[in-house]
Order: sequence, then C-alpha cells, then structure tokens
Amino acid sequence: MKKGLIVFCALFLTISAVNSQKITRANLELRSSYHINGIDKEINNETSGFKGNYYQFLLSGDITDKLHFDFRQKFNKYSSSSSFFDATDKALLIYNPTDFIDIKIGKRPLSIGGCDYGIIPIDLYFTGQYCDLLTIYQWGVSTSYTTKSKNDTFLFELTQSPFWTYSSNPNIYAYTGYWEGHHGMLDILHSVHLFGTETGKYINWIMLGHRFNLGKITTEFDYLNKYSMSGKEQESNNKFFFNNYSLVGKVIYNPTENMSFAIKYCYDVNNSKYESLQQMNEENCDYHVLPGTEINRFGGIIEYYPLKDKMKSTLRFHLAAYQDWGTNTNPDATVIDKQFFITTGMTLKLALK
Repeated sequence: MKKGLIVFCALFLTISAVNSQKITRANLELRSSYHINGIDKEINNETSGFKGNYYQFLLSGDITDKLHFDFRQKFNKYSSSSSFFDATDKALLIYNPTDFIDIKIGKRPLSIGGCDYGIIPIDLYFTGQYCDLLTIYQWGVSTSYTTKSKNDTFLFELTQSPFWTYSSNPNIYAYTGYWEGHHGMLDILHSVHLFGTETGKYINWIMLGHRFNLGKITTEFDYLNKYSMSGKEQESNNKFFFNNYSLVGKVIYNPTENMSFAIKYCYDVNNSKYESLQQMNEENCDYHVLPGTEINRFGGIIEYYPLKDKMKSTLRFHLAAYQDWGTNTNPDATVIDKQFFITTGMTLKLALK
C-alpha cells in the first residue's frame, strides 16, 4: 500500500514536471467487480466476491512537434518482491520524423494482430488461454509506416521475447511484422511473429484478425496459427497449419449509443504429437497451450454507459459471464473444464487534465 501511494504521488509530480509540455491525456482509471467463480457448481471463495480489478494511471503528450511520450502504470500489481516496471504497461518515447513514420522505443504491448489482443485489459472481461497467459508487455523498438490515405499501417518490431521467463537464457528476442488496414466496413489486423523460446528454438505465429463493421452490429474473428521451430520439428511430422491454433469469434450489437450486447467464443487446441515425453520437451515450443489440449470458452457481455456525449466513456457498468469445457493439459491453465464465471461491476475513467 505504501509503495503504491509513493508511486501515485510520484506520478502527480510527473504531471507538474511536464506541465511545460503539451499533455494530451492524463487519466486515472479503475474497474471493480463482484465475481462468482467456480468449477462444476462448486464456488471458489478465493476468486469470488468483491474485487478491485484494475487501477491505473495514463499519461501521454508532446515534447516537441515530432517527439512524444506515452505511459500507462498500474497501481494494483505490486508485491514486496516485484519490480516497479512489472506494473508498467507502457513507457514509450515516440519519434515522428515525418507524418507517415513512427519510431518507438521503450516498453509496450507486443504488436499482435487480432481483435482481442488490441483491447487494453481494463476493457477486456475474458478471452482464450493464449491471450490470458501471454506476457504481452515487453521492452523493445519498432518502426511503422502509415500510407498517405491513412488506411494502412505496416510495422516491424524487435522486442524481448515474451517467453524469456521460461528460458535458461533470458536474452532472447521476438521479431514481428504487423499490418493494420481499414477498408470500408472491413478492418484487417494481421501479424507474423518469430518468438525465441530458448537458444536456437522459436515458435512461429501467424495471426489473422478481421472485424466487420455493419452498422449496429460488429463481428470479429481471429485465427492464430502456431508452429514450434526447434530444429528437429521434422522428426515429429507435425503439420504447419491447423495443428496448433487458437480461434476467437465475437458478435457485438449496439442498439443505442449507450448500450452494448456481445457473445464471444474462444477455442484453443494443440494436436501436436510426440513419441515420448523427452521428445516433447526437446521439440515443443508452445508453453501455454500444451500438446493434448482442446478447450472451449463461451460467454456473453452487457455494457451500459449512463452518461452521454463527451462524458460517455467516463462511467461504464458491465455484466459478463462464461462457461468452459474440454481438455487442458497445462497445470497453470486459466481455461478449465467445467469452470464458470460471472462478473458485474463498474469502470471509471477520470480525465485529470
């Protein structure tokens, strides 16, 4: 608590320190909920009840016309053993040499395609296991180019690998190519990744995300293909496509500007086969959705914004629920057979400046 208070005061001092610069956003945001969580009709009392989910500070602005900063810091993620930066989602310096080029240095969410990965956690109520377990915030550099029409952005990114905590060598990297396109009713969110998992071992990702904007109805579909590249992958004869993959589908209906209904389905499967446990340990580079997993999650979300116009995003009430079923071989699984979850609560986003 004391540590969080010190950080909170430091951030307000930061606002004063950069007051001579142009601050474009200074927000304090929180989400609190009442949860009912359990497995097979048995409620888990530790994860149920009133909870504080997110408490964060956002600060962004301009240092010069071409140099900008962007920060997001959580207050609810501290422990006596944690680093200050463990609770930092963003700490970015952004340079725009032209109107069409971005160069970013610092910590940020990995540039992963798909609709779910682009949602900040305070606005995400549930997702599939891969998005749940991935350590998405990493240090690195990126450069991007946006076309003159502003319909397409292409990005290359080099960061620390999100799997470095599993490796005997934490000095491993992630290489990303990303394309975001907006063409009429279609939004395209595609990316290709090569994540280091150990020295000489990688996992390849291909993420294909699509959003269709159809007036009051929006549909989203993400396909994530994963392939372990250990240097011995041909020995197991596992297929490149449709063998180890994840799906997310979502339909959103907005009957009014202040009300939203959604249904969502998440599916994770890893059909990779190995002749022995030793072979799996040597060749498998997927540490989140392990071989033998086929797990489903289906749920719904209701959101209500009681305020209107410019104040609409300040206050939001939600009700969300999901049910899981299937097989999950990961001992640290977050999507578990017969698990159910219900949450209701509020999100408050206060503009401080």
